[in-house]
Amino acid sequence: MKIQFKKKYEATEPQYIVDYLAANIDLSKMKIKKGIELGGLWFKKNGQKKKARVKKIKSLIQPNDSVEFYFDPNLVPLDTDLALEIYKGMDFGIWYKPVNMLSDGSSFSDKGSLSYAIKSKSKKCFLIQRLDREVGGLMLVAYSKRQAAFFSKELVNKKIKKMYQVEVMGFLEGSDSIDKKIDGKDALTHYQFNSNGAGSSFLDVEIETGRFHQIRRHFDSIGHAVIGDPRYGEGNKNKDGLKLVANKVEFFDPQKRERVLVKLNQKYCLF
Repeated sequence: MKIQFKKKYEATEPQYIVDYLAANIDLSKMKIKKGIELGGLWFKKNGQKKKARVKKIKSLIQPNDSVEFYFDPNLVPLDTDLALEIYKGMDFGIWYKPVNMLSDGSSFSDKGSLSYAIKSKSKKCFLIQRLDREVGGLMLVAYSKRQAAFFSKELVNKKIKKMYQVEVMGFLEGSDSIDKKIDGKDALTHYQFNSNGAGSSFLDVEIETGRFHQIRRHFDSIGHAVIGDPRYGEGNKNKDGLKLVANKVEFFDPQKRERVLVKLNQKYCLF
């Protein structure tokens, strides 16, 4: 069972955070320490506007501090060595994010995410795009605020092409676009038939927008849910997981002064 604890510390004397949490939640001190080491402890100091992640087990909580603690007993961070830098630019890179790896840390932990892997290599990390946990593939990451600003602007101006491979239920031949709003915002998905599977279709997909679960929601909306999607569609469950991969990204390299197309290694692709 996941633990999510939020409370303002109202005592008048400082206290070790492990002792305080042990007195307020049904967890052993050993598990509390594990949660802190994973990155599940947050403090918002008295008078400060933002909370910060705290990993020191012997931290003291002070009067009027606010504390948040998140613990998932089933959380096992992935080996970040599985994440690979596919293309190296000047203050940016194209990374391969494995399936089931978070793009960024969560309230429960910052370990095992792509951003953690990059920061552990002494690099700053600004995610230009994100992939769902269940989706593997290519992500563009900046290592400086300057490059992050450049690529963020390129993304807004639709100058970064994001391409995917997907397997959907049923037969969906030819090429077309799905132009349907998601959460009240414009969303546009283009697809091209590639080949047939066993009662399914393999498609090459490009999205012009990046709405929440856009590809998954768009294909479900037209009756062709993505194979293996745990959230959208009926009769499309698959023990091998979600059949969606970010296999290409095309962008302008500001150092080379030319557009670059980066492709995912074939062993990670669907077809």
